[in-house]
Amino acid sequence: MIRGKQVVLRTVREGDLDALYGYMSDVAARGDFFPVRLLSEPAFRKQFQETGFFTEADAQLLICTPEGEVVGCVWYFKTAPYLDGYEIGYHTFDPGRRGKGYMTEALTLLVHHLFTTTKVNRLQGTVIPANVSSRRVAEKCGFRSEGILRGAVYLGGANHDVELLSLLRSEAPVA
Repeated sequence: MIRGKQVVLRTVREGDLDALYGYMSDVAARGDFFPVRLLSEPAFRKQFQETGFFTEADAQLLICTPEGEVVGCVWYFKTAPYLDGYEIGYHTFDPGRRGKGYMTEALTLLVHHLFTTTKVNRLQGTVIPANVSSRRVAEKCGFRSEGILRGAVYLGGANHDVELLSLLRSEAPVA
């Protein structure tokens, strides 16, 4: 477990699967900017059985309160074999918990963990420009804009631009 002041990051446990699948398949709670790709429950459970949602190339960690309540998740994955880094993502499950600092602390903890336990030099993430909240979270954690990827994401029946933000190991705030 990775402990912060108001959140704890931990791996997914088998006992989390029912609730986690419910969160992941609740399209309405995902918000306007989160992709709607749905995974069947058998495929979801098979992936957990095979990897525990945690490998060297990609991982998902739950964001919990110190009391153990699941708030959301953060993840990372290898994008291209020639890049020395990971792409990161994050999501707060309950819209009522957004804007309370959970995600900023969770991303800060993930950044520190990845830069102190792996050799990667770069973390990156993408946000739809209208998603001001997600962009603010990334910027609070030190991520800087690199530019716009035009028409890169299909969401809500249309293609959208996304902004690429990144953080290098040498730029990471010291924990």
